[in-house]
Amino acid sequence: MKINEIAKKVITEQQYVLIRARKDQTGEYDCKEHEGNKKGWVFFDGITASAVNSVYNALSVERQQKYINMPLSKLIDVTWKCIKR
Repeated sequence: MKINEIAKKVITEQQYVLIRARKDQTGEYDCKEHEGNKKGWVFFDGITASAVNSVYNALSVERQQKYINMPLSKLIDVTWKCIKR
């Protein structure tokens, strides 16, 4: 799944999920419920999902593609820097 799809899922259905980048595909993430082994997974909560969704919707189509293909840590950093402005 793309990060914007996961963000929409978290906003509409749940409070948070666990995500991790897929090793074989850039910009794709595995997503699972908050159960079981958490090693290698990152918590993706509703506030962060809302921020990611807001920034994604504010970008042009070309920049949306660059945004969702960023590594997760950089994407989150860029998101919070945009929100702080």
